[in-house]
Amino acid sequence: MSSRRRTKAESLTPLLVRVIAAAVEAGKPGHADAMRAYGQLALVEVLCRGVLAPENVDVEKAIEEIARAHLGFAESRNQLRTALARVRAEHRDAIERALTLHESVSDVSHFYAGLAYGITLAELSAGH
Repeated sequence: MSSRRRTKAESLTPLLVRVIAAAVEAGKPGHADAMRAYGQLALVEVLCRGVLAPENVDVEKAIEEIARAHLGFAESRNQLRTALARVRAEHRDAIERALTLHESVSDVSHFYAGLAYGITLAELSAGH
């Protein structure tokens, strides 16, 4: 076994590296960068905290930072804030609370769907 240190790109799973390459080929470099960053985050967090790591506040912040850097998260948030500013004050708080709850449930559901797809794909590709 080599004592050479692995680079971050080498640490990503081969399947994820192929998905990232497909995103680049599809002309979506920001998506590729986001998947690369999420893959690196997953390597650390899954090993340290298990597959339920995204429920951790620090991981949530890291996921949001990656989305901001590569997927236009800040712009979408700004558009939402601009739209909410046009709503009368007595309705705004209720809308913001409902939206926050909805986003929270949506985030968890998308994470679990991604986890299920990822595990299923890994198992099928391993021949199990």
